[in-house]
Amino acid sequence: MTTTIHKVVEVGADGNLVVPLGPEEAGKKVQITISPHKGQKMVSEMTREEYVEFVNSFAGKWVGDFVEPEDLPPEKREEF
Repeated sequence: MTTTIHKVVEVGADGNLVVPLGPEEAGKKVQITISPHKGQKMVSEMTREEYVEFVNSFAGKWVGDFVEPEDLPPEKREEF
């Protein structure tokens, strides 16, 4: 596993936690850190300062490549 996965999952009524990772991770060792989930306020409930802090918390965090899609062929339409 070369990436970090962040998931919010709920502990079941039996106290067990299930975190599905997919078959490509089968048989690999992973490190797990568990912490309580902090609920996020809705934007409409935030002050301006809280909103700026919220946006700055994820701004510039993109991991990956932006791939420009290929041009599609012109759509064929019925004549009028």
